Amino acid sequence: MPTINAKIIINRSGAKVFEFITDPKEVGKIMPGVIRVSDTSHFFGHRGEKFRWEFLLLGMAYRGTWTVEESQDPLIYVSKTTGGIASRWTYSLVPLAPQRTRLILDVEYQPPHSVIRRYALSFVEPHMHRMADNYVSNLKSLLEFQGSRAKV
Repeated sequence: MPTINAKIIINRSGAKVFEFITDPKEVGKIMPGVIRVSDTSHFFGHRGEKFRWEFLLLGMAYRGTWTVEESQDPLIYVSKTTGGIASRWTYSLVPLAPQRTRLILDVEYQPPHSVIRRYALSFVEPHMHRMADNYVSNLKSLLEFQGSRAKV
């Protein structure tokens, strides 16, 4: 499986970053390509919990399920997706200071056969890396903006 790695420093506490990345209602705000997230009413980010997702990749829509595999608040969050795109997401949070956290995201994914048939994998991989970079940048921007508003 191809792997994507993204790292960023966020000027918020690890607890706040963890709270945000484990809330499926926040996914659509920061993840490029997410069309819809559903079945979130009983989701609290604990092992075995699930929600449904819809995602647009290179003009094609995919649906699937996000399932939590491991959750160690506020340090590690691991989930897998099944359905249209199989993947494993590992978030590692490293505290640097009380309001400063390094987020390391590793995503192993299996491109859908429809994408492989339509596009060369060499085209898909850079696209997925840009999406991951955009995702962590959006996460940083939103969390830091929320933090600056809380101080006002």
